[in-house]
Amino acid sequence: MIGIKKILFFLVLLLLPTMVLANDVFLEDLQVLNGELSPTFTKMNNKYTIELETGEEEVLFKYTVNDGISVSVQNNSNLKDNSIVTIDLIQNNVVVVSYEFNILMETNTTSVFNEIKNEEVEVGNIEFMQKHKNIIIPISAALLIALSFKIIFFGIKKKSI
Repeated sequence: MIGIKKILFFLVLLLLPTMVLANDVFLEDLQVLNGELSPTFTKMNNKYTIELETGEEEVLFKYTVNDGISVSVQNNSNLKDNSIVTIDLIQNNVVVVSYEFNILMETNTTSVFNEIKNEEVEVGNIEFMQKHKNIIIPISAALLIALSFKIIFFGIKKKSI
């Protein structure tokens, strides 16, 4: 006879992929109104630099977020060079995602070298996973469920030599 605990465990494994897919918490769009954001905003990146004019005391953000998500901006007052501002996305009273912004204050100094260096940062695997998550997560979950089903209901058979 199949135990009730085994059936409940199997149902949790069956419903887990649905819960994972529903947890798509990101800022959809972000703009800095009184400074320069670097690199350009993408929802999969959570570390940025903001360059502000000397004398600015806070960053003015404009953002778009999905329904059911609340936003909390931390450490966004009395800013100095190298301050860290964070934006926390909160769902069901739990911080799910945090974005971190390093603040750089512009100074009016003359530079000896005027060199601009653009570096591309590769985020290949994250973009691949985000693009194909609707395929990868259900297939992985189905394999996990099938393996768990076999172990729970049929056990592990040891081969004798």
